[in-house]
Amino acid sequence: MKLPTPPLMDDINEQIATRVMGMPAQPWSNQVCCPYCGNRGRYCGARSWCNRCMEWYSSAYKHYQDSIEDAMEVVEKMREQNYSVLIRSATQNWYVEFNPRGGVRAHSRQVIAQSNLPRRTKSD
Repeated sequence: MKLPTPPLMDDINEQIATRVMGMPAQPWSNQVCCPYCGNRGRYCGARSWCNRCMEWYSSAYKHYQDSIEDAMEVVEKMREQNYSVLIRSATQNWYVEFNPRGGVRAHSRQVIAQSNLPRRTKSD
């Protein structure tokens, strides 16, 4: 029997987790632990309940694309790996550019988190 694909599983989060953060690839199943605390939750098909975090989770990976806290873990990890980091915002999107120090400048930028908060002005 094939397990249902979790609706919130995001390929970008999986790629970040496996390629940058060093996590093993984890297909969704009843064996997947909470990505935040490691506790094995109560499995309910497309999601699990974590009794420790008191939250539902539907992915084996953190939400690097949607959570600024999780995205900052990626920034810290890339800095540890000797990358320079440029963070900027345009409207409500945040962009991050990683470049190897002393290496060739990267040509692509990736939105890693969105904020619904208005940008501050000098008068705030």
